[in-house]
Amino acid sequence: MEKRLKDRVAVVTGGGQGIGRAISLRLAREGADVVIVEINATTANQVVTEGLTLGRKAIALYADVIDRPQVNHVVRETVQAMGKIDIWVNNVGGRRNTQLSRIVDMKEEVWDAVIANNLKSTFLCSQAAAREMIRRRSGKIINIASLLGKTGVVNVGHYAAAKAAVIRFTDVLAKELGPYGIQVNAVCPGYVDTPALRESLASLTAEGGKTFEEIMAEMAVRDIPLGRSEMPEDVANVVAFLCSDDASYMTGQAINVTGGQEVH
Repeated sequence: MEKRLKDRVAVVTGGGQGIGRAISLRLAREGADVVIVEINATTANQVVTEGLTLGRKAIALYADVIDRPQVNHVVRETVQAMGKIDIWVNNVGGRRNTQLSRIVDMKEEVWDAVIANNLKSTFLCSQAAAREMIRRRSGKIINIASLLGKTGVVNVGHYAAAKAAVIRFTDVLAKELGPYGIQVNAVCPGYVDTPALRESLASLTAEGGKTFEEIMAEMAVRDIPLGRSEMPEDVANVVAFLCSDDASYMTGQAINVTGGQEVH
């Protein structure tokens, strides 16, 4: 396979499991050296080992990316270890152990946690990465948003609002950084089979007596034109394209990867 990202350096936040893991390994297969930023040391080190077996340099940095000093530390350590930053993927997100809730019942601390995990993390990381990329007048920032940032559903108003904001943040940042040769794009996955989604649907499986696989299969038939569940690799494939020179004239986009479930 052609190594479209040969010798580039990619930072993937939340790169230890789920979509982040798939992105980290796909970028490594494309020839990139990868920095996995995680709060889970076990999963991060597992991905580092897998990256090394692919013949690329891979390291893990442990940081909570809603904390500015820790984000700045990641940038410094990456430049020291790898020499540069070519690609930054803002993959950290989700509900961060908060519960599903209708907006009228939502606790303020739950709202704040989800907004911070999805939007504040994207702001802090993009800002820190951009300052380094501006110095070199090149770079790619990829933000993982969601189909829920375009069309919301009940019980996830906090998450939908955060991902909608990530999409708008993406197009503004693309306009601001374009003159420096930096591209900024977003990817909007659907319901991806990840540990986080399995945790989210645990209450439904318990109440309805159906397995996770049965729920996902029903959703695929009912809601997804392509008729199958989404896997982390489906997202990673599009991220790899956006990181490559094949996407050199794309910026400010929010690309759906949903099997047709979301089309605008």
